[in-house]
Amino acid sequence: MVERTRALGAVPVLLTAPTSHRQGHLPEALVPRYIRSIDDLVPLHEAYVDVVRDVARSTETPLCDLHQAFQMIPEKALDASFRDDGIHLTPAGDERLAAFLDACL
Repeated sequence: MVERTRALGAVPVLLTAPTSHRQGHLPEALVPRYIRSIDDLVPLHEAYVDVVRDVARSTETPLCDLHQAFQMIPEKALDASFRDDGIHLTPAGDERLAAFLDACL
């Protein structure tokens, strides 16, 4: 994706996906449809975030690390930023995301 974007003359920017998932407070609705074990959810997401960061470094591509930005806010604000699935943003989360992207870009 980075190479194709650059080939078109555009500047790629990679984003990590934020989440409110944390061990001990995970939405059971994601199992078994999406993952085998709820215990795999946080490590799987962290692995994905690490891959995006590695690609950004290795391709010298700008990165907006939204995952890290959301993890830096207080737990109550983090929970208020996401719907019950811990993936989709609430209106408050949309506002935070917009502010983080504005600062990054």
